[in-house]
Amino acid sequence: MFKDFLPGVYFRAELQSLKSFTPMARLTAYYPMTSTFNKIPQKPKTPLHFGVDFISGLKFELIRMKYLRFNAGPALHLFFLNSERWNYLDLGGAGFAGFELPLTTSWTVLLNGYASLDYGNLGGNRDMEPFDIVFQYQVDIGIRYSKKLCNGNSWI
Repeated sequence: MFKDFLPGVYFRAELQSLKSFTPMARLTAYYPMTSTFNKIPQKPKTPLHFGVDFISGLKFELIRMKYLRFNAGPALHLFFLNSERWNYLDLGGAGFAGFELPLTTSWTVLLNGYASLDYGNLGGNRDMEPFDIVFQYQVDIGIRYSKKLCNGNSWI
């Protein structure tokens, strides 16, 4: 079993004009920090590798309290990883859930979790090492600034 640890940065955009759900898209860039095969560390030959992740889905606000919002939803997931062995390209479905903490009227702290189940044989590995199952889990922490969509209640 291959396991990779990929820290990165993300950008997320949401369309706020709809009442019952919010379409969203997230683009993430990763750097492969560590890689293991059956818990044995794999040393990279070159440090010039990267990963890109795209998630697009619908966000439903499930719980809206005065100082906390909880939302979740389904999404489509596309992942590309340039690694030592192959270029991996995965496509599948994902689910996400997250909390929003309104810090001030314009700033919000975001904490989200994502899980995806993908078809992993679209990349260069499909001829030599096809995968039976590909899954990912991700956690992101971020902040959002908005002039137009202000928080009604805030911690500060």
